[in-house]
Amino acid sequence: MKIKLILISALVSISLIIIFQNTEIIPVRLLFWTVSMSRIILILFFLLLGFIIGLLLAAVMMKKEDRKHSLPETELGEKPKNLLNY
Repeated sequence: MKIKLILISALVSISLIIIFQNTEIIPVRLLFWTVSMSRIILILFFLLLGFIIGLLLAAVMMKKEDRKHSLPETELGEKPKNLLNY
């Protein structure tokens, strides 16, 4: 648990350093559109987008893992009985 906290703190620190060193206005081109914005806003947007995608993927993986460990239901909607639990 402590290693995880250290890694998260290091990533946050590095992210903040990168963000505050990139404050100039840059043109952002996407297909036919060009928008001028601060590089800080662009970096924060993609950091937030990556965080949200990571959370969603973790939730999907946890749901798949839970589904793998649950017992399947029969046609009547009852879970099959395990004879070893008697």
